[in-house]
Amino acid sequence: MAPRGTRSEGLSPSARAAVRVAARGNPLALVAWAVDGQSEIPGQPPPLTEHLEASYLRRAMGMSHRVRDLLLLAAVDDAGDLAVLMQAARRRRVTERDLAAAEERGLLTVAAGNVEFTHPLVRSAVYHNATSTGRREAHLALAAALNDINPARAIWHRAAAAVAPAEDVATELLGLGATAARQGDTDLAARAYARAAELTADPSGRVSLLVDAAEASWECGRPERAAELVVATAREAAQSRDHLTSIDHVRGLLEASTGSALHGCDILLAGAERILDVAPTRAAAMVFDAMRVASVAGDMQRVAHAGQTAGRLMSSESHSAAAFFAAGIAALLTGPGAGAVAELKEGLRSIRVTDDAEQLCMAATAAAFTGDFTRTHLLASQAVTRCRETGALGHLAWALEILVVTQLEAAPRQAEASADEGLRAARETNQVASEANPPCHPCHGCRDARRPAHYRQARRTGLRARPSPRPGLSRRPGYRCSRTTRAWPWPARGGSGPL
Repeated sequence: MAPRGTRSEGLSPSARAAVRVAARGNPLALVAWAVDGQSEIPGQPPPLTEHLEASYLRRAMGMSHRVRDLLLLAAVDDAGDLAVLMQAARRRRVTERDLAAAEERGLLTVAAGNVEFTHPLVRSAVYHNATSTGRREAHLALAAALNDINPARAIWHRAAAAVAPAEDVATELLGLGATAARQGDTDLAARAYARAAELTADPSGRVSLLVDAAEASWECGRPERAAELVVATAREAAQSRDHLTSIDHVRGLLEASTGSALHGCDILLAGAERILDVAPTRAAAMVFDAMRVASVAGDMQRVAHAGQTAGRLMSSESHSAAAFFAAGIAALLTGPGAGAVAELKEGLRSIRVTDDAEQLCMAATAAAFTGDFTRTHLLASQAVTRCRETGALGHLAWALEILVVTQLEAAPRQAEASADEGLRAARETNQVASEANPPCHPCHGCRDARRPAHYRQARRTGLRARPSPRPGLSRRPGYRCSRTTRAWPWPARGGSGPL
């Protein structure tokens, strides 16, 4: 049945049948065909989307050039702000009458200061029918209108209009990305750096921007985009040792989280060892990540290797907290641990105030291995809050894993909720489970009642457990607790001294 008000009256039965076939049961197609005023009844109907888009395009092309200019401005705009749109439109002699004409023709709707297309296919038809020059001119008109209102959006419109090389726009995007990174908006930072890399003509600058974009993409939980940028960076930086080492950090994390944990660990350790003397702070962060990945995979030989590399960094002038953390935890996991707690506390003293999510996670982990679970809970809570504020999904699963450990005994329901959130964060960032340690969850109890007492204790607390990697490390066996994908051999809560 055709909608009322369409031109179905007076059509022959065969014509009605042809219209129904063309519409494929979609009332919108019937309305579009009627309003479009198309005289021919389609014979062999095209795909519905193609038919609708062509119908909207005919409707738009029947309007005046000023209305078409307005439609193109709306098509390249990403916000639909009426005031901004009309300010840009007036630069092209478009008036409110032209806006009203587009509304009457059923192409645009205006409500509460916002402009929207009546259907996404209207935008698609207008945008793809325009020339590249026309689209760039529309972007520049919007950029001019936004300069004093929203400089960041103005930069994006200039970037959309730019043709490489465009160093001035690349510089603007670099500044925008740096500001976004400082404010914790790593997704915006990644997109700004990536577009700046496309626009710059400086090979070295392009590689630096690609590295920054890959790191920011990883941080905001976009591993696929990070992997693409890693490939692009490696291709651009084939002759640059410094840049290849920088990208090794992201490449190692990606491999450890989405592929082989042990291969990722090797990438991180090899990259760190190449820059021990030239970039000790980055090297320390890579060593800590390698140590953590190896411990998750249960490879104590690699854990010890990471600890030895961290020890070399501790003797350098950088005194990076990450080096102290890696050395201390590795010593506790693989040996007698003499002096390990002192190393961890030294690292904690050097990182008193920070809002960096990764450093907060490192510090919380170190605090847990010193036996200070009050401080662990505080640092983990700060890390989770910071990750949520900044959208740092790459570290949220880790932060929640630490938080779960501190919640298990006092707040088991909160621990379960934290573990669920950690699992969601891990899934959203495609972080697969370690090849050596499948994930677990506080609500998964031990099913074998014949297991030793520490497993039965774990079941009573709603936790699947395993003995600590080093017997005698604590008064009670350590628990592996996480439904996230980065299960860590956590020390047991309680007791004093080394855990």
